[in-house]
Formats: sequence, C-alpha cells, structure tokens
Amino acid sequence: MSFLFRLRIGARMVLAFGFIVALMLVVLAAVLLQIGRVERLSAELVEAQAERLSLAQEWYQNIAVNSQRALAIGLSSDDVLEQVFGDKMKSVTARTSEIVKRYTELETTDEGRRGIEAMSQVRLRYLDQRKALLAARGDAARVAAEGAAFQKVTAEYIEQARQVLAYQQQRQREIGAGVQAASEALRWTAVVVSLLASVAAVVMGWTLSRGITGPLAALQATARRIAAGDLAENIALQPGEVETVQLGNEIVRMQQSLRALVGQVHEVAESIEVASSEVAAGNADLSARTESTASSLEETSSTMQSLTGTVRQTAESARSANELARSAGTVAGDGGTVVRDLVRSMEAIHRSSRRVAEIIGTITLAQRSAQAAREIKALIDDSVREVELGTRSVGDAGRSMDEIVAAVQRVGEVVDGISATTAEQSEGIVGVNAAIVQIEQSTQQNAALVEQSTAAAASLREQARRLTSLVGGFRLD
Repeated sequence: MSFLFRLRIGARMVLAFGFIVALMLVVLAAVLLQIGRVERLSAELVEAQAERLSLAQEWYQNIAVNSQRALAIGLSSDDVLEQVFGDKMKSVTARTSEIVKRYTELETTDEGRRGIEAMSQVRLRYLDQRKALLAARGDAARVAAEGAAFQKVTAEYIEQARQVLAYQQQRQREIGAGVQAASEALRWTAVVVSLLASVAAVVMGWTLSRGITGPLAALQATARRIAAGDLAENIALQPGEVETVQLGNEIVRMQQSLRALVGQVHEVAESIEVASSEVAAGNADLSARTESTASSLEETSSTMQSLTGTVRQTAESARSANELARSAGTVAGDGGTVVRDLVRSMEAIHRSSRRVAEIIGTITLAQRSAQAAREIKALIDDSVREVELGTRSVGDAGRSMDEIVAAVQRVGEVVDGISATTAEQSEGIVGVNAAIVQIEQSTQQNAALVEQSTAAAASLREQARRLTSLVGGFRLD
C-alpha cells in the first residue's frame, strides 16, 4: 500500500471514500441478494405453497366426505338420500378434478409430481369402485362385496392423500425453515459484510490517517524545532506532489530562508554592536573635546572681547596718527617750500659769489694789487667754496626735504590704509566676536546633542547586545 503514500491527499480521500462506497454497494448487493431469496421463499410459502397445501387439505377432505357419501348411498335404499348425496358428491368430485388440475400446475418438485401421479391412479380406481358400489345398490350381496372393495380402495386413496398432505406440510415447514434460514443468512450476511466493510474502512482510514498524520507529525516536530530556534538541522527537499511533501518542502525553504536571514541579522547585530561601541566611544571623546572646545571658545570669546577693545583703541590711535601724519606732511611740505626757496637763494648767492670772484679775478689780473687784494681774493675764494658747499648742502637738504615730504605723504597714505583697515578689522572682529559667541552657543548645543547622541549610542549598543543575544538563541550549525 505504499503507492497510497505517493498519492495526493485529495486522491487518497477520493479513493478511501470510493472504497467505502464500494463496500457499501457490496453490502447492499449481498443484502439485496438475500432479500430476494427471502422474498422468493416467502412468496412461495405465502402463495404457491400455501395454495398447494390448501389444495392438498381440501382434496383430502373431499375424499373423506365423498367416500362416506358413496357408502351411505350404496348401503341405503332411500331415493331422497341418494338424490341429495348424489348431487353433492358430483359437485365435490368436480371440485376435486379442478383441485387435481390446479395442484398439478403448482407442483414443481419431482417428489410432489410422483405423489400426484400415484394419487391420480388411485383416484381412478377409487372412482371406478365407487361406480361399481353405486351400481350394486339394491343387491345386498353385491353391495357387501363392492362396499368392501370400495372401502379398501378408499383407505388406499385416503392414505395416498394423507401422504401428499404430509409432504406438503413437510414442504411448508421446510420452506418456512428456508425463509427463517434466509432471514438468518440475511442477518448474518449483513453483519459479516458490515463487519468486513467496517474493518476495511478502519484499515483504510488508519492507512490514510497514518499517511497524513505521520508526515504531519514530522513536520510538526520540525516546526517546533524551528520555533525553538533550532535552524541547524539539514532537511532535504523531497520529490512528489503530495500535499504533505509540498508542505515539508515549503518548511525546508522557510528554514533555509530563516537561517540565511538570522545569519545576516546576527552579522548585522554584531556589526551594529561594534559600530555602536565605536560610536559611543567616539561620542564620549567628542563630548570631551566639545566641552574642551566650549571652554576654549569661552576663553577665546573673552580674549576677542579684549582684542576688540584693543583694536578699537588701535583704530583710534591710527586715526590720531593719521591726523598727525597729515599735519607732519603739511609742515614737511611747508619746510620743503622754505628749503626750496633757500636753495634758490643760495644758488643766486652762489652765482653772485662766482661773479664777484670773476670780477675780483679780473681786478687781480689787471692791477696785480697788493697783498690785501690777495687776502680778499683768498677770503672770497673761501667764501665761494663755502657758498658752493652750502649750496650743495642746501640742495641736498632740499632733496631730503622732498623725500621727507614724499615719505610723510606715503606714511599718511599708509596710516590712512591702516586706519581704514583697522576700522574694517574692528568691524570684522566685532563680527568675529558675535560669530564666536554664536559658535559658543552652537558648541554648547552641540555638546548637549553629543551627550544625547552618546546616550542614544549607549542605548543602541544595549539594544544591539539584546538583538545579538536574541539572535544567538537560534542555532545555525
């Protein structure tokens, strides 16, 4: 019956119910067969046999009655009696002939037909002897002789009728016993076939149940192991179209998918735990650094405030220096103008001295005067040389003054640039100070966020540990 296990459950159910229906049909056929037999026997008992028995009894009674009537007529000389008994006897004889004809039609057994044959022959002799008896009426000697012969044949006729009646009675009892036996057989047939059908149904049901509950129990055990976290068992896929096989294959695929998924989740949980630990450590370090940065920003903010004040003072000093440089430039410009005028005057004096020296030289050449003239000339020459030196010095001073004026102008320009730059720096430092204050506030907020992130990372690490612990409950190998 292993082929049943290869069938789908629907096919098994159809086969099982078909088998049960077939058994029921077999039981029905057997019962109907026995019922037909009982009906035939009952019909024979109720109809044919009952009629045969009734005919045999009536025939027997007719023999007894008519034989007595024939003797009475034969032994009596009363014409009225002869007339009454004679009509009745003729009527009974006619009825007996009908009984013989009907009885012969109804009799089906060989023994019964032999009984009818024998009884018909005795009846012919009986009727002949009865005629002889009736014909001897009035003759006492013949009546006595024919009466004795008639009684003898009547006794034989009655005995034969009794045997036929006994046979029909026996047959009645046999048919009744047959009906009872058929009924009993029907009962036992129904019981036995029902028991066989029940046993077959139980066997079929047990086989069907074992073919279904056995694989389902195995699948249930596998599902319990999977529910308990045991994914290590390797279950091979089975070929076949049976629902339990297909269900088992789906459970195998589910186990394989769960094993792969749990393995990936386990790896991810470990990675999350490691990453959360690193994030927690990094957040702790970042928190410390953020707090240090916040402290440094507080100091930097204080320093920037001081620097802002210093830069403002520097800007004020630069503006003052710019004004002084402008004043110095103006004074240097005026000094340069005076020096240029002095240079022009010295140049004029130098030209005049050179002219005086030429004139004196001319005088000296012309007169070739005395020693005084030579001394004057010497003094004038010295004066010319000094004037030349003074002129050169004044020229150098003029050039120096020009350079000083230019330098003072450049200093003024630089101081203007410094003043403008210092003003811009002052404004920039004010902005930087505001930015630092904002950064300080942001840093403090970041420090709070870092603390929250640290707490979240610690919670994530704890959750990752719990996830790892939960996933660790699954056995993968």
